[in-house]
Amino acid sequence: APSGMTPEEANEAMLQVMSEMVDKNGDGRLDFDEFKPMMKIYIEMYLQDLLMESEEYRVAPPKERRRMMDERLQEENFDEEMVNAFDEAKGEDGKVTLDVEFVSRFTDGTVWTKEMIDAQRVVLKDGHDATKDADTEAIQKMFDLADVDGSGQVSVEELKPAIVGFGEMMAHLTILEEHAGDDDDSEWNRMPRQEREKVKREEVERIVKETLPVMMERFDKDADGVLTFEEFYEFAKEMFNTEREMSEDGPKINLVDSINRALKKART
Repeated sequence: APSGMTPEEANEAMLQVMSEMVDKNGDGRLDFDEFKPMMKIYIEMYLQDLLMESEEYRVAPPKERRRMMDERLQEENFDEEMVNAFDEAKGEDGKVTLDVEFVSRFTDGTVWTKEMIDAQRVVLKDGHDATKDADTEAIQKMFDLADVDGSGQVSVEELKPAIVGFGEMMAHLTILEEHAGDDDDSEWNRMPRQEREKVKREEVERIVKETLPVMMERFDKDADGVLTFEEFYEFAKEMFNTEREMSEDGPKINLVDSINRALKKART
């Protein structure tokens, strides 16, 4: 059974976690850039509790839950709330003191377990709750493959191989569906293998040409031409969910493997 903590122990443990993860210069003071990601996570935790009261949210798949969360965040204008919370807590030097009193606002007197504290360590480090998301580690590996130059961001050119992998799987499935009922004497089955491969390549090229700009527009939230890990996470999460949805009523569709193979191939 997980080991419980008193509220005082939970606050001390969370203070250590926050100090390690968000207090970049170790001075015990947070400027707004350090404060904002911590508040964003806290707000999402708060909203998660509210949304869990709705049966619609509880039974929704992960993709739909994310959409509902994003919708609620936009409705509530939490960016303004973050600014107000920072202004209220900051001192004369324009920074917030990171101490037990401040941290208690996050734990709110709750008796946390060690496992919950460790989960928050992951949340503050990565911006995602890996204990609730079994895909996080796999997405990190995919991001590392895509981030060829090690900049911590994925450019359009670096994302392109991932879309090629997506396109290869979609083209394969489309061709299978189109010719599923063909007999051995059909034009497709009599076509030389090289010709069939050419048809598939052309279909992949079409998918990539149409899909790449759409994906960048959807997931590049600040429109700076690159995907941060957080933005790439949302793209990859959609690929994982697409694989699951397409595999529900038939054989497993290895979309994620197709994307990873294309990313690895682009590195050679």
